[in-house]
Amino acid sequence: MKSKGLIFLAVAFVLLFTQAGVAQEDISKYPSKPVTFISPVPPGQGTDLAIRLLARELEKILGQPVVVVNKPGAAFAIGTAAVATAKPDGYTIGFTGGPPLYFTPLLTKVP
Repeated sequence: MKSKGLIFLAVAFVLLFTQAGVAQEDISKYPSKPVTFISPVPPGQGTDLAIRLLARELEKILGQPVVVVNKPGAAFAIGTAAVATAKPDGYTIGFTGGPPLYFTPLLTKVP
């Protein structure tokens, strides 16, 4: 039961931040098409498995397919850049964090 509560909190957190991107649309119609979940890690890693479990739960809650796209490399920078440059409509969600996200901008030139 504890894991379901954590999944619910994670989904609520994700949806809280995606609503800013769909502010111009009628929020009652969100989502009206599949949602893309960008994973900055290679397939099969523990983080990727957690993302896929979260995507499966999001599909149930949202009633739309949630497609997981892996964009690994450059200490999360490739996947994070894909989310940052995506159309801000709430249909592209990123899953990232940890030390690589904090230190990469300090060590490299990030676009």
